[in-house]
Amino acid sequence: MRLKTFGASTMDEAMRRVRQELGDDAVILSTKRDGKSGVLVTAGLEDEPLPEVSISHPRDLPQPDTAALDGLDRIAARLEFNGVPAAIADRLLNAAAELSTENPTLALAAALDAQFAFAPLIDEAPALPLLFIGPPGAGKTSSLAKLGIRARLAGVAVGAVSCDMLRAGAEAQLATYTRRLDIPAFRARDAQTLTRALASLPAEGLRLIDSAGSNPQSESDLAEISALIAAGDAEPILVLAAGGDPAETADQARIYARLGAKRLIVTKLDTVRRLGSLLAAAAAGGLALCEFGLSPQIGDGLVPMNPVSLARLLMGERIELPSLNPAAMEAAE
Repeated sequence: MRLKTFGASTMDEAMRRVRQELGDDAVILSTKRDGKSGVLVTAGLEDEPLPEVSISHPRDLPQPDTAALDGLDRIAARLEFNGVPAAIADRLLNAAAELSTENPTLALAAALDAQFAFAPLIDEAPALPLLFIGPPGAGKTSSLAKLGIRARLAGVAVGAVSCDMLRAGAEAQLATYTRRLDIPAFRARDAQTLTRALASLPAEGLRLIDSAGSNPQSESDLAEISALIAAGDAEPILVLAAGGDPAETADQARIYARLGAKRLIVTKLDTVRRLGSLLAAAAAGGLALCEFGLSPQIGDGLVPMNPVSLARLLMGERIELPSLNPAAMEAAE
């Protein structure tokens, strides 16, 4: 590969020079702010004799930071391992390369913060009810229960409605969680009965709605979800399980985003090693990353998703589960 580093006052100018000298097949290897007159962009071109790296910039500029480049190599390897789609990985690498840090996890965290939105579910009661939607088996009911526990521990009033009349035992499962935590719960068979059920819950509390698993390829299923959103005047929260095919998961995210979903809960991260589908879904649907589900135990709760915790998971590091009230955990199990 023939390498060359270009200096310019702006990124656009540097990229123009890359294309002029190396052509459209050039691969961007790193970008770095030089602290003086702009940016340094290192690009390469395959199938060419390998000369020494030349710098098209005044001689007094610093050389590329090899420690940072080593960190970028680690980030690139981890993104590839996780199956992150190439377009997303390229954007993250370019963003990480602009930082002067030798810590690849922090560099990736900053890149994630620049490329994705993060909006954890707050413990205070939101203005609208939260409707958990997604494919069958994604973990909607358990996510609802975990959020209910967290809110109760924060002193927030919680009420729940189950609209899952299809899955055997769904209503009984939710009732088990809510009864042990003294959370009022109702059932609703359709949009009309959902309106009545929500009216029975305290308006100032956190109102949680569990929906049946929906087939994103079924127009009738999607129509039913849309009717529930309208009847409950609710914010739909998309729940997806980790580990799926990135392209397929991205398609599902686009479909649910068209229904109004703006935030994403990712469940079952304790069962998978590759998280590329998580980023693919958020990017495709324009969804804010919301919460992790890192344990099957209801008492362990959800973990708010932020750039650092996500970067640590992508880099293969462990993150600690939050410590909840043991009595609440025991009651929930």
